[in-house]
Amino acid sequence: MKDIQFRPGASLMVNRTSDNFPVLNGVRTEVKFGMVSRNCSGFGICTVEVEATSQPLSLTTSCHSAVAYLTYESFGQLCFYFLKGTVCPKAERKFFRRGLFVVNETFVVPGAIARRFDMNNQFVRRGKYPIVETEKFWRVSFNQY
Repeated sequence: MKDIQFRPGASLMVNRTSDNFPVLNGVRTEVKFGMVSRNCSGFGICTVEVEATSQPLSLTTSCHSAVAYLTYESFGQLCFYFLKGTVCPKAERKFFRRGLFVVNETFVVPGAIARRFDMNNQFVRRGKYPIVETEKFWRVSFNQY
């Protein structure tokens, strides 16, 4: 278990090379790609909707969205773990092929998620964020400070 680190009072931490899902303290969501100002087109995150975890994992019906688990690290990083099996090939080429996840417009994290993680900052600022790829997911960490 050398790729999993536990700290007192912290959520499960998964190193960048791990194929384990950080779902112990994560929130399962459906993420719609794009920008709110452009009717969910372009690069970024348009909406995030919390899915019921008691429901079986559903594959998204649109090429413009994907299932992601969200975690919040105590050092101020909101992490999205996009499940590869829920991302269509077109969205994979557009959003995950160049090693950076591009956010062209500041995204407001939904209040339910911000409250769940007791976040100080509710925004994902525009910018380019590194993608860490494993066999089953893409991890994108958004620094909140």
